[in-house]
Amino acid sequence: MPFTLSHPAIILPLYRYSKWFSMTGLIVGSMSPDFEYYIRMKMSGIYGHTCTGICLLNILTGLTVAFIFHLIIRNPLIRHLPSSLQRRFNVYLTFNWTQYFCRHYLIVIFSLFLGSLSHVFWDAFTHPSGWFVSHSLWLQQEITLPFLQPVPVYKLLQHGSSIGGLLCIAAFILCMPQSNLPVVQINYRYWLLIAVNALLIAGIRISFNPDCLRSGHLIVTIIMSLFISTTITSLYTQYAKRHI
Repeated sequence: MPFTLSHPAIILPLYRYSKWFSMTGLIVGSMSPDFEYYIRMKMSGIYGHTCTGICLLNILTGLTVAFIFHLIIRNPLIRHLPSSLQRRFNVYLTFNWTQYFCRHYLIVIFSLFLGSLSHVFWDAFTHPSGWFVSHSLWLQQEITLPFLQPVPVYKLLQHGSSIGGLLCIAAFILCMPQSNLPVVQINYRYWLLIAVNALLIAGIRISFNPDCLRSGHLIVTIIMSLFISTTITSLYTQYAKRHI
């Protein structure tokens, strides 16, 4: 499957129609079919890419991630970004997600659903069990590359589209307008705490299940550990700021 964090690239063209959609819903939804892997901390899923997952599980997990991001992670994270990124994202520091959701919950849920569909659509071209792969001999055929074993076309699309998706997201961010709002100096302790906590969480997980050292399992374990660590660190940062 393409890299989870590359999936939001497919919904970026809808940004110009953002008044009709929730960008949070689209972005989170585009990654939500993979959330089951991260919850399990291994490359094993049952529901995420099914109709049940798209219509129920992905929406529930997507809403959970959206609320965690906006209420806990967003502001501390933005304030600890490099100044060039702060200028692009600090306009969202005052965005009231809870109020927006209460007023536009149907739009958010529909956007999560649409984002989830976009994920499954993309995977259909790049996953061995994907619909388009199953119905296309061209996607199934193998290509021999120098110094490598024969690789199926869908596998090349999987890795190529993952890289392309990340590049599109990076280009989109660089094209975002920069505000004149003040930026704050980075406190590197924030990033140090995230790194240390993530290592502890991943280490505990691996100690209970050494199979997590396998490449696919290790990737989702690391990403989930970083998410949990960022949540904990951001929560601590907000608490510490209120009690200074």
